[in-house]
Amino acid sequence: MPNKLGFEGKLYYNATPITVAANWQGTGSWVEVEAARDVTQNMDADEVDVTSRGSGGHKQTRTGLRDASIDFDLVWNGDSATEPGKAVDALRAAYYDGAEVTLAILDGDIDTAGSRGLVGNFAVTGCNRAEPLTDAMVYSVTVKPGSLVTWGVAE
Repeated sequence: MPNKLGFEGKLYYNATPITVAANWQGTGSWVEVEAARDVTQNMDADEVDVTSRGSGGHKQTRTGLRDASIDFDLVWNGDSATEPGKAVDALRAAYYDGAEVTLAILDGDIDTAGSRGLVGNFAVTGCNRAEPLTDAMVYSVTVKPGSLVTWGVAE
């Protein structure tokens, strides 16, 4: 199997929140966010020290609470009626309203069996606009897990 390339990944937006992790693919209507670039999916876990006198002289660690964040840029075209504009508007509104957005960050197409990644309802914790003189205007967005997030595998 060939290596996956970054541009093969897909970011999807859904106006309908996910309520059951097992049925994420059948929830609402998934729209690819084609304006996305440089998507980074970060997953970390706290380290919990469980070392005791009976550890045989070695530190012992378990994982604690997990955390995730997804960072991505959206190229802005200034038109709220288009797909890029609708995605930017939805993310910006969620940021200001303290609401969640429903996203799927997959390593392939949502309709291709085996595509996988984080899927769920996310809180928008950053929505910054950059206006560089020599590049496209972009919104840099950070989302973190909200009410329901799962590791999804497309069927």
